[in-house]
Amino acid sequence: MEKYLLTHPHLSRFGVDGDSEEDRVMIDVLKFYDKEVLSFYSMDKPTKKSDSNFDVFVSKDRTGLVGLLRD
Repeated sequence: MEKYLLTHPHLSRFGVDGDSEEDRVMIDVLKFYDKEVLSFYSMDKPTKKSDSNFDVFVSKDRTGLVGLLRD
């Protein structure tokens, strides 16, 4: 992530979708470089006890979203 940021300094906003410790680190790196980040934590079943480093908690099953986008 850091190498990408250094080669693309003009980018200021990022979306991160993840479900692991490595994804959390990516968020930390982006914030360190003062980038705007919207992060999604993908889970089998989202709960309130989810990782608080992410902004939004979503289901890994995106069937409903795909249906909405097709209509």
